[in-house]
This record gives sequence, structure tokens and C-alpha cells, in this order.
Amino acid sequence: TRASYGTYHLIDAGNTSNNSADRAEADAIMIMHKSNCQKASVIEESARDRERGWYEVPFMRQAHLSFDWRRIPSDMVFDEHYKLGIYARPSRCGDARCNDNSERIPDVEESPCLQPLELPDWFVDPATDKRQVINMTLLALDDALIRVEVQITHGLYLASSDAFTNTMSIHIESPSRAKALTDDDILYGNGEKRPLPPHISWEEREVDM
Repeated sequence: TRASYGTYHLIDAGNTSNNSADRAEADAIMIMHKSNCQKASVIEESARDRERGWYEVPFMRQAHLSFDWRRIPSDMVFDEHYKLGIYARPSRCGDARCNDNSERIPDVEESPCLQPLELPDWFVDPATDKRQVINMTLLALDDALIRVEVQITHGLYLASSDAFTNTMSIHIESPSRAKALTDDDILYGNGEKRPLPPHISWEEREVDM
């Protein structure tokens, strides 16, 4: 892979000559190094496959999920032929594992959790007809990322996976009674700011409260 760092050689100012040609050469080298550092790296900065499908839900926002499953095959049974998985970051859970001898070992704490969130009882209840429009709301008590997956768990129904394409919509809603910024505040960057946590933004960019 391409290097993501630069090597610089520091020269003591007392050992440099006052020759204008030397200074011009040093300036040209510095400009070249700066231009190399400022070039965009597709490998480092482009969208990654592992980041696709994640939605950012800011602090105290609600994510309204809607699933239109009216056209899925009638013989598909939830939790037997397909499942719904909702993953969140940050999250933390204990992951049960076994060693090479199939012996249970102490749980390993995973962060973020590799397991999906627990779904509501009314949703997993077999009496709930899944072949309809189903709505679900998630509340973020902190800045979070969520990912929603429909998982086909029975090989005979892999061909029916296209029935779930474009069946989910997500709408992120802000508190209506929160103090909203005016157009001038947004234009001039006024108002209180807060840094995003590292799992949302590696550079911890600042956003409006």
C-alpha cells in the first residue's frame, strides 16, 4: 500500500548559507513536499465498503424506520427464513466463545458489539404479520451510527432476497422544541459547538449542538 506519511530532514539554520540559490532550492523542495501531502489519497480518504449502509443519528435525534414487506413471498417465515439485524456504534456486549476443543471460555467483551440489537417483543412475536408496512423508531441518547440488514438465513430462499430491495426507508428527525439556529447563525458559524466522538469522525469535527 502507499505510504501515508512523509519524511522530512531538519536542517540547522546556523549551517545554511545565505546563498539565494540555496534558499530558492530549499523553498522549491518545501513546496514539493507540501503539494504531495495535500494530494487526496483514494485509498485513505474515499468511501470504504465497510462504511456503506451506516447512517449517522446525532445526539437526541430519532431515526424512523419503515419496512414495506407487503410483497415478500407468503411462505417466508420471520426468524426461520429471514431475520432483521440492527447494528449500532458505539455499543458494547459480551461475546460467548469456545476454544479449539469446543470448550466454553469466558466471554470476550466486544466494542463495538458484533451482535445486532434486541428487537421489540411485538416485532418478534410470531402473531405479528410481517407482510405489511412496519414502522420502528430508534432514539439516540448520544451520537451514533446504525446499520440495518435483512439477513436470509435459509438457503432455499436466497432467490427471494430481491423481494427486500428498496423496501426500507429511514427518516432522521430533530427535536422540534430545541433551540434552532437562524440563517445568520448558520452563515456566520454562531451558536454552541460540540466535537463528534471518534467513532463518528476520526478528526472529531465540530458540529452545532
